[in-house]
Parts: sequence; structure tokens; C-alpha cells
Amino acid sequence: MPKVRFLDEVVEVDAEAGETLLACAERAGVPLFRGFWTWGHRAVGCPRSGLCGACRVWASGADGALSPRDWKERRAVGTTGTARLSCRARVLGDVEVRTLPNRPAPAPDGRWDADPRPSKWQDRLRQKEAEIATAAAPAGADKGE
Repeated sequence: MPKVRFLDEVVEVDAEAGETLLACAERAGVPLFRGFWTWGHRAVGCPRSGLCGACRVWASGADGALSPRDWKERRAVGTTGTARLSCRARVLGDVEVRTLPNRPAPAPDGRWDADPRPSKWQDRLRQKEAEIATAAAPAGADKGE
């Protein structure tokens, strides 16, 4: 049984051979329609025909892990690259899917470490707090009186 891994959501699903990526995502609770299409594809009654291109994902796997692109998919996403329409691409082998391009992979435990890069606003805040602390100190406190 082929496996479909949704990398951005850290979800792995067993797929039936020939099942579409969209069906796998819906079964796993992975949202593929974002922005306007969150409600628009339901309101319009998306026929899952590949004409709107709203269910675009980036899928990779071994050769033959996904069905070949049909003419509707070639028109929407082109003939090269990993972009696929989830309503048209059928799973034939193990596949890894990205639902949001260029998004960093989530931490395995779901927690994110603090950003180690320096932040200018934090430096300005510390400087301002130090100025306030020195201004509020009594005049004779510096000399030990």
C-alpha cells in the first residue's frame, strides 16, 4: 500500500493505488485550499476537474509514484517540476507532498526554538530600560551615601 507524506503538516497516510492526492488529503484532514479557495471551492462546487488549479501541491517520489500529467494538469502547472494538481494526480507509489512552497519544515516535536538572530528592537528596548533605571535612581545612590 503506497504512503503519502504531507511534509508541511507532518502527516503520513496510507493510500489506495490510484487514489488522488486530494482524496488522501481530505481523509487525513490536510487543508489544500487556502485563501479565497477555502470557501470558494465549496461555494462554487468544485467539480475536481483540474480547471481551477486551486488544489496545487508540490509532490515528489520515485519515477512512476504518481500518474502521468493529463492535458488539464499540463495546462495548469506545466510539464516540468514537481507542481501537481491534487485532484488529478493519482498515487501509484510512495510520495512526499508539500502544500506550501518554500515553507520551513516544522520541528518534529511541534515546538520551535527562539530565533537566534540579533534583533535591533530588543537592543533598543534594553537601552531604554537602562536609561529609565538610571534616571529613576536617587542622586546620592551612586556615591554610597
